[in-house]
Amino acid sequence: MSPLLTIENLTVSYGQHEVVQDVSLQLYAGQVTGLVGESGSGKTTLALCILGWHPKGSRVDGGWIEYKGHNILQKTNKELSRIRGAEIAYVPQNPGAGLNPTRRVGTLLTEIIRQHDPSVSAATARMRALGLIERVGLPMPAELFNRYPHQISGGQQQRITIAMAIASNPSILILDEPTTGLDTSTQKEVLSLLRSIRDLQAVAMLYVTHDLPLVKEIANNIAVMKSGRLVETGAATDVFANPANEYTKHLLACVPNIDRPAESTNRPAVHQTNSPPIAIDGLIVEYDTTSQIGFKRGTRKRAVDSVSFSIAEGEICALVGESGSGKSTIARAVAGLVPYTSGCITCRGKELAPNLRGRSAADKQNIGFVFQNPDLSLNPRRRVGHILADALASFETVTAGEARQHVARCLEEVALPTSFERRYPHELSGGQRQRVAIARSLIAKPKILICDEILTALDVSVQAGIVELLLNLRRDLNLTLLFISHDLAVVRSIADRVVVLRGGKVVTLGETETLYRPPFDPYVRHLLSAVPGSQVHDEA
Repeated sequence: MSPLLTIENLTVSYGQHEVVQDVSLQLYAGQVTGLVGESGSGKTTLALCILGWHPKGSRVDGGWIEYKGHNILQKTNKELSRIRGAEIAYVPQNPGAGLNPTRRVGTLLTEIIRQHDPSVSAATARMRALGLIERVGLPMPAELFNRYPHQISGGQQQRITIAMAIASNPSILILDEPTTGLDTSTQKEVLSLLRSIRDLQAVAMLYVTHDLPLVKEIANNIAVMKSGRLVETGAATDVFANPANEYTKHLLACVPNIDRPAESTNRPAVHQTNSPPIAIDGLIVEYDTTSQIGFKRGTRKRAVDSVSFSIAEGEICALVGESGSGKSTIARAVAGLVPYTSGCITCRGKELAPNLRGRSAADKQNIGFVFQNPDLSLNPRRRVGHILADALASFETVTAGEARQHVARCLEEVALPTSFERRYPHELSGGQRQRVAIARSLIAKPKILICDEILTALDVSVQAGIVELLLNLRRDLNLTLLFISHDLAVVRSIADRVVVLRGGKVVTLGETETLYRPPFDPYVRHLLSAVPGSQVHDEA
């Protein structure tokens, strides 16, 4: 079989640094090639070069990319504009980056359709757009057609970006981390959709990801990148069964195994008391809904519905569930970031005010919160040392020397060198930025730490390091953790107890190993069956 696209000896540099080094790769019709590696390995740079896009400050130092007998790297912008989208399409990691928030879904699709074929009438474009919405498995196409991107879920947004990408029947599809941040059930649905597109349209796909279990479910071939070089290529079955390169073996070893119980190391005894660190009783959180043009409808949506559970001293309690299940809303209500409508949240027997403004300084200091995305939560204009010192200053007045001591202590606690206090966030890797975010939440010495999807988008090896860090912090600082995640394999490796949520309600809760062993609750079985590599099968 002849390849649709051939990359030969490609080298791309930023200044004196080669980010892609002498890479050769081929894409074939009807096959998915998984391009895997850690952050900074050159995956995305390589993928963008296929579209003729060169990140700012980069240059091609050697090699070529052949498509239909021509070198893509030598084409003019006008020639490339006829290929992009029409013949080689791109699905970004963040659907928000690919969907104009001021355009309705239907407008986005019809504009793409008419851009590639100006002869298409408005009525025909509308009909095709409705067909695309249905094609990507979304219900009620006519209703979705008139919605804005912010009015649909993350999974629906990603399906719309895929619909836009396949609107002109491209022969090659570049997928840049297309399922990152989606819950496991939605990931499974998106993978099923991509398989269908691959098989029915014989599309060649390049699937860029750091998620090895996920790419194993869809890829025909695997290419492993490290520091700009391909260190291993081959059929997916061969690479996963018998990896030849030590780096590939290392990546596979870092993947948490959902079918294997967590090791008991770093797990101190959990202490049940009459006044637990956190107790939630009958929690209800509601918010106003808005119309499609932004006005309040006068109706209230219940995001959390009569939820009750408690967290014991020194326990790691995980909240799991699909998108929209209420996980993050509960976490933010505990932290006072989202006001709750009714019910009660107590901390060691003391009732906490519904919102942060009504809480005492001691209440605020007692609970640390780590947000999902450190890129959004860390001030890019402040050095790490200043970021940590600013957080400390909001709780207590200290001298400059004392602040430096606290900063050094926190950096040491999260296993970062003290020299990092002089760096800016953009000078750190994703895992290092997340460690800084954890350090900031620890600066005031809280007893409760809330982690809201903090491993999303991190490499498997970095995830493993953060999990180990949290276990060590729990042991060394006697922390109690509320851990929010949609990654059930990670949850099994870290949590003592799990609360399963669906539609804002508690489905079931119990000790981790009890939930991960049969007999399964039907909804838990559904969630587990969606995890790549799981031996649990959905009976529904």
